Amino acid sequence: MTEQELIYETLGEEKVKHLGGTSDYIPNPQAKTWIEFYKIYSGDSNPICCNIECNQSASIGAHIKVDRIGNKYYIVPVCSSHNPPRPNDPSWVVKKGTRAVPQNLKKSQEKGFWASIFG
Repeated sequence: MTEQELIYETLGEEKVKHLGGTSDYIPNPQAKTWIEFYKIYSGDSNPICCNIECNQSASIGAHIKVDRIGNKYYIVPVCSSHNPPRPNDPSWVVKKGTRAVPQNLKKSQEKGFWASIFG
């Protein structure tokens, strides 16, 4: 595999909203799963669940929206206990230092990976 440019935002200890209904989307040709996508573009090859209440190994890349940022989507690492989101309250607090990899679900399917990040 060729070395990829790392693209992520580092979050503080802050509230995020887990987005449901995104499992039909596929990452890009370099990654077959969202956790693989996360590992490639975050540079974190052994991620831990980003939920502040958890220290389990992450096996899933979850789609989230960061409350303070607004309508921008990210992939973060979670364990199977924190995916799928809770139906009545899909929000939780992530650990300080969580790497969030940008992903625009709508544009990614039409224009490709780089256009999905940079518009």
